[in-house]
Amino acid sequence: MRKLLLLLFMAGILCADEVTTIAGTGQPGFSATQINNPYGMTFGPDGALYFCEIGNHVVRRLDLKTRELTVVAGNGTKGYSGDGGPAIKAQMNEPYAVRFDSFGNMYIADMQNGAVRKVDVHTGTISTLAKGFRQPHCLAMTLDEDLLVCDIGNNRIRQIDLESGEVTTFMNQTFAGPRAITFDPGGIMYLALREGNAIGKVTDTFVPFAQVKSPKDISYARDYSMFVADSENHRILNINMVTGTTITALGTGTKGDGPDGDPLQCQLARPHGVLVGPDGAVYVADSENHRIRKLIYSQAVY
Repeated sequence: MRKLLLLLFMAGILCADEVTTIAGTGQPGFSATQINNPYGMTFGPDGALYFCEIGNHVVRRLDLKTRELTVVAGNGTKGYSGDGGPAIKAQMNEPYAVRFDSFGNMYIADMQNGAVRKVDVHTGTISTLAKGFRQPHCLAMTLDEDLLVCDIGNNRIRQIDLESGEVTTFMNQTFAGPRAITFDPGGIMYLALREGNAIGKVTDTFVPFAQVKSPKDISYARDYSMFVADSENHRILNINMVTGTTITALGTGTKGDGPDGDPLQCQLARPHGVLVGPDGAVYVADSENHRIRKLIYSQAVY
């Protein structure tokens, strides 16, 4: 009986939820340890975490093993320049989102410049793939490798053919502030509406299933749940896609900074990015705390 109780106790320890800071010091800066207002994130083909910093106007790479930070696009000054040259010498203006295609090319939503920039995987050269958007916020890659852009200022989702560069309007519809897109493993699309305060499935139309105050990012998990950056409430939500129930996974609902440890005791400050990693951990851009946090989350639908 004692052995059984000990095993159950150890299992509880191993499955305990925990949040830790993996980048940033809590103070804004541009150094080997400091970051400034992180937003959109993605995983690269090399397994590293890439994220946008709107305060430094750069995209950085975080090696998850060594915790080393390197700049992969942007020179740290606000502007719009550098096409045809090295990405690390280019100027951007508040990059919001970053994605990769299957070849390893990187795409950046250069928000205040109304453009989508491309960084060539072989040369490291940056170019403008498309422009004319009004505050592009999110990028998402379809299974067919078309790039979707949340053109939030125009209340539309744009679709870019990566071979031809042609830009079209997705579904020929308007949406109330399209802010973030994610896909489940079967390719079903989900959309968060900032002004619509809703998250829903996109088939022939938008079908909402959850109400969230101004959701800023969403990410689908392997356990049939979805994580949501509930920025204005300073927390990360988990939506059970089977039952439809919503619970807080990280944050207290009050703006603050930490402490690390118990996710439900750790205060956040307007998180704008959430991403489920290949390892099942949840990565959070705790924007106004100038940190990237990692959440080990044991609760699952099945």
